[in-house]
Amino acid sequence: MPLRHRPEPIDRCRQGVSSCALVLALLPPLACAASASKALAGEAQAADEALGGASDYRQFGGIEITGSAILNPRSREALPVTVLSRRDIELSGARNLAELLHGQSVMLGFGESGGLNWSGLGGQVSAAIHGYEAGTLVLLNGQRLAPFPAQRVDKDVSLAEISQIPLNAVERIDILVDGASARYGSDAIAGVVNIITRHHTRQADISVHHTQADGRGGAMSDVQFSWGRGRLESEGQAFQIHASVSEHAMQLARDRRATDTAPQLVGTDAQGQAQYVLPFSLPGPSIAPGSACPEAYFPSPPTIPVEATRACRYDLSQWLSVYPSEQRRSLFASYERALNKDHVVFIDQLLHQEAQAFKVGAPWAAHGFNWAAWAPAMLPTGSPERTRDKSNWRSNLGLRGQWAGTEYRLGLVLGQASMEERAWQPDLSTLPSSPPATAAPLQAQGLALDRSSTQLAALQAQLSGQWADWPAGTPRWGAGWSVQQERHQYRNLARNAIADDAVDVQRQQWAVFSELNLPLRERTEANVSFRFDDLGISGNAWTGKVGLKQRVGLKGFLRGSLGTGFRAPSPMQSLPLAWTTLSRIDPVNCAANPGSVCSRYVAVGNPALQAERSRQFWLGYHNEPSPRWSFGVDYWRFTVSDIFGALSRDDILNNPEFKALYYQESSPGVPAQYTGLNQNLGQLQRSGLDYRLQHRLPTDWGRVRVSLHGTRYLHAQRSTYPGRPAVSELGQYLDQTQSFIPKNQLNLTASLERDQHAYSLVFRHITGHSETAMLLLNHEESRYPVRRYVNSNWRIDFNGRYQASSKLTWLFGVDNLLDRDPSPTYQHPNAGSLPVADTRYGDYRGRRLKVGLKLGI
Repeated sequence: MPLRHRPEPIDRCRQGVSSCALVLALLPPLACAASASKALAGEAQAADEALGGASDYRQFGGIEITGSAILNPRSREALPVTVLSRRDIELSGARNLAELLHGQSVMLGFGESGGLNWSGLGGQVSAAIHGYEAGTLVLLNGQRLAPFPAQRVDKDVSLAEISQIPLNAVERIDILVDGASARYGSDAIAGVVNIITRHHTRQADISVHHTQADGRGGAMSDVQFSWGRGRLESEGQAFQIHASVSEHAMQLARDRRATDTAPQLVGTDAQGQAQYVLPFSLPGPSIAPGSACPEAYFPSPPTIPVEATRACRYDLSQWLSVYPSEQRRSLFASYERALNKDHVVFIDQLLHQEAQAFKVGAPWAAHGFNWAAWAPAMLPTGSPERTRDKSNWRSNLGLRGQWAGTEYRLGLVLGQASMEERAWQPDLSTLPSSPPATAAPLQAQGLALDRSSTQLAALQAQLSGQWADWPAGTPRWGAGWSVQQERHQYRNLARNAIADDAVDVQRQQWAVFSELNLPLRERTEANVSFRFDDLGISGNAWTGKVGLKQRVGLKGFLRGSLGTGFRAPSPMQSLPLAWTTLSRIDPVNCAANPGSVCSRYVAVGNPALQAERSRQFWLGYHNEPSPRWSFGVDYWRFTVSDIFGALSRDDILNNPEFKALYYQESSPGVPAQYTGLNQNLGQLQRSGLDYRLQHRLPTDWGRVRVSLHGTRYLHAQRSTYPGRPAVSELGQYLDQTQSFIPKNQLNLTASLERDQHAYSLVFRHITGHSETAMLLLNHEESRYPVRRYVNSNWRIDFNGRYQASSKLTWLFGVDNLLDRDPSPTYQHPNAGSLPVADTRYGDYRGRRLKVGLKLGI
């Protein structure tokens, strides 16, 4: 039978409720659930008065502002917060949170569903403000989510996945592009993404969307359902539920011309020799002069004269998945009830399940197997896969209100993220004695690789109030404390394990924080905040921040801040654990050739590992000279010291001091070993300008809006191990970090809204970069480093909506309207297997048609 993704049953006591019973299993417990209201009191009261009824319940005067401990809506303009409202979300044409957030100009180099597919390490979806994913904190209603389950000793992946939250449950998204460790603690170095869910839903509606790619693979379909009853402000209680089901078809490298991995001529060298890039391939038969290679093979290398005898090679890269297949099911439900006019109890519940399948280039374990001879018969009918089955849940229970003139919020968050990985590959024991002449379906077998989970429990209290009026205004204060516990579990299920069998670690920490907003003069106010964190095994951290806002003219203001931050290592990195993450041990050839095929990389945790420390500065000016025009520019800079990580194999081999400490030579039967000790390696520095310009113009055709949002990076450099000078990554790919920072990134949007119609065009642009790639230069198959420039990427997206009636809205659009391909790049984490594509910086899906409808019930 064809090889395909067929996940076997998982231990649901560990992994969560089965997807087929996801909704039904939740309805009974959610009948008594509750969630925090997120609406501004003034807006809610105005809405009630418009309906002709007065509110029977107190409207609390403030909401939590992202980055501030003070419940005061006025604080928003003092912080560099970009707010994506529900209207912005609906007009964007985005089908999920990943599409919405990754389309913002401040996001760069984020984790997404492509990534390292060949090794099966891609698939986690996150956010990265100014290209610093590890320093971007993602929150749901101001509270943390359980980190990604596949924690590692050698690499920090303690990010929160945004794919688990259904987009139809979101009211707004706050993107704070300034350090906020003084408010939230660890990870908030580059900024914060706070996802705020809807505060009430008055009716039921269902949305159906389909995205069809202009080519094979990559189709997407999703169904979203929302239902609610009640309104807290007028009825004293509110209940709502939002569900989302989506499926994404796999896209292979051979499905798009942008990821075509055939040998590509990229230029000539100084001697006139052709420069080629060669795909991940296997040797095949030799052919006589003047003959052609068999179907699905290519001559290697292409520069050999036609009269010479030459070998053929089989292209494995064409069967790799650029984007995996995905099936997602998410449910968010909330309930809130007013106990009296001063106190509200709330609870919300999030459930998410996801299955991903990646096509990989070769069987996960095939030592001694002639893969080169069998690949042409196997891959067309079903190449090997790696699959991930994820299960996430989160509960938030709390009480908020007003007591003795002080607003308060108490909350308890419990959550878990689980994942099981499997390898699906041909059953080698069932193969015939020799490869068949034509491709034929093969029997598949599944191999459980590992099971991992992270658990989070957090309790937080927050108070906010005001003092007696000063001559310049009313001082406001905020304070709070939090207690948090994390637990990380990992178990290797593979028989030929290359990592420790089982790991179970946990960490407890607590913190106190406070903030003071003080009017200095009529048009000037200052903000001071500090926080203390006890990180347990990672020590403690004091962080602080000072901000100032000065009004200039009628509608202008100058604002800025100076502060410190930190990022704590994960428990996996901080404990004395040894983890074999990469093994090149062939039991057949190890004894005969120990130096070439017998080596392993062992990552080691370090109890002495210190937290990363940061300093950030930010200064901005914003103005609205007329109701039609507004503009703003913010200068930002952050410096991170004591960056932690493990030395790579190349770093160890190329430095005599490190080689003496962390490398052990091989001997017959004993593999060579690289020891990657987690340590504080160096420093990272980045700075730039975020700018925006917006023009609003009423016309006879409707309301026209033109906006420009962009980031100009001024400085980006980092050192990758102790004592090494900082190396620039601005406009150039840095091999040690496998990343780059472009000089410019911008979005130019033009929209038209009239009556029931709305249309928008978005021009997205990211500048190119230089890279040093290992290219195939000549017929001797020699590889040399070649310095080349990767051109800029740009595309245009179109979105529209038509409200046919009060109950029916049609949605339509085209992503990548002109079918622009990203420029080929040959230096990135996956270059060895899929040489032309880096999905972190380019969209390789091609042109896509989007259609949908929203029906009110």
